[in-house]
Amino acid sequence: MNAKTFNSTFVTTARLIWLATTTRCFLTLCSALVLAGTAGAAERPFKGRIDGQFVANPTVDAAIYVGGAQAVGKGAHVGAFTKLTSDVTDIATGEVEGSFTMTAANGDHVTGLYRGFIVFGSAPGTFSWVLDATVTGGSGQFFGASGRFVFSAEGVLAVTDGIVHGNYTETFEGSIDY
Repeated sequence: MNAKTFNSTFVTTARLIWLATTTRCFLTLCSALVLAGTAGAAERPFKGRIDGQFVANPTVDAAIYVGGAQAVGKGAHVGAFTKLTSDVTDIATGEVEGSFTMTAANGDHVTGLYRGFIVFGSAPGTFSWVLDATVTGGSGQFFGASGRFVFSAEGVLAVTDGIVHGNYTETFEGSIDY
């Protein structure tokens, strides 16, 4: 082997060793970052109180109403927040399903889905509901969040020209992982 071939082989081998070492360090760093992100996720109690109002409009099917709500609340881990919902209610069965977004004062948000039942009270224009909620994600500190909790509410409603308007006070309790 002449000096030129030896030099070329040595440089190529050194580059391969450098590349392997660099790749190993990079993969170790990436693994540590992924594990650190996962280790940060922890189940935490998630509870609070909400005051809101909603509007629901009839559809072609007289038993189905499509609506939305706007609310303000205060809760563990989210602090003061606003809540927007979109839902579908079958007044024949009382079944309700929908989605929600809770937006904290800093702009971080928690998103999810809910399903449950509304029960009309014995006094005219009163109701209550219990809705099982699932956290499906979020942003900021809630990026990748998951969890389960229950919305429980009582309120009053009125129907004007077929459109339902109402106010409610709601509590929620369960857990959130983020």
